[in-house]
Amino acid sequence: MKEYGDELLIQFLREELENAKNQDIRKGSVWVAGDEALFPEREIMKKKLWMRLPQDFSLLDKELAKWKYPDENRPKIIYTNPEITVNVTFSPQTLSGGSEKEVCRFIEQLGERCPQCSILGRKTAAAGDLQLECLKFTVPAEDFRIYNQMFFMTLEGRLLIGNCNCLAQEREDWEMFFDQMLSSIRVGQ
Repeated sequence: MKEYGDELLIQFLREELENAKNQDIRKGSVWVAGDEALFPEREIMKKKLWMRLPQDFSLLDKELAKWKYPDENRPKIIYTNPEITVNVTFSPQTLSGGSEKEVCRFIEQLGERCPQCSILGRKTAAAGDLQLECLKFTVPAEDFRIYNQMFFMTLEGRLLIGNCNCLAQEREDWEMFFDQMLSSIRVGQ
């Protein structure tokens, strides 16, 4: 098939428009998986913890939470998209704060011993003055894989474990925004 100059120009303009889209959740709407999304700051734990989350995310109903996370030790706070395929969870722990690196390293070592788990990396991330330990990995779930970006931080002297997750095939769409969401975390004084 013969290509004409105007077709190449149109393709170039489409690519430039795609590249020019906002990619910063703090500066207005962004495009995630082909949909426009706003990420306003939300109060996650009353007067304790705030984070930017997609505007269409809501708290997962308790009955759906039991179905999605059947273990009794499911996360205490679960935000999800309308399709229930992208989640952000928070689990306050009884462990003292300051153990983030050790707990993150321990979970990474468990993942390395599990043949179904693929560890993608561990890093320390900044959220204002906070330091978060982060672990990225995929695990199987029924007929698909789940991409997880688990994070560990201290909140009021206790360990808080959080997780951002989506279908592994949507990782490219969400990973950058998960990073930005984590960097937006702030705590009350």
